[in-house]
Amino acid sequence: MKQTIYKHLFFTWVLAHALHPVFFGIYCSVIENNQLFFGWNHFRSLLSFTCLGIIVSMPALVISAISLRIILFASHRPVVAFTAWILSILLAINIGAYFMLTMFMGFFDFSFLNIFIPGMMAGVVGVLIRYKQFVRLVHAIDDRRMPAGSNTLQ
Repeated sequence: MKQTIYKHLFFTWVLAHALHPVFFGIYCSVIENNQLFFGWNHFRSLLSFTCLGIIVSMPALVISAISLRIILFASHRPVVAFTAWILSILLAINIGAYFMLTMFMGFFDFSFLNIFIPGMMAGVVGVLIRYKQFVRLVHAIDDRRMPAGSNTLQ
């Protein structure tokens, strides 16, 4: 059961990181008026921020693992659990951003949070894409929790 939860988390994390360069490029093109961070060219900037995103997302991954276990074992309906999962992803990314900014820069400034917007978009879209797998995971955990021979429909 633990392996299934962590596999789901890992594959969602990998999918979000695969989507991250796309959302970073869209963010820089649309929001930042085609001005990439640090004035780098597109490929170098995307590659650098993808690698940096993997490193920076480690605290969010740990927080997400804890929150996913709590959400799955709270025995809510799949829709409620999924909504809580999306909100916890956003919260985990923000807490991870706070942790990394204070660790590397020594202070926290809200103006730096715009760097994490593409990662938040990629995380939410990655979770949305894996909705079916999440529902299967919720049902698998609920089935294991039910005692043998009990039927709640009777």
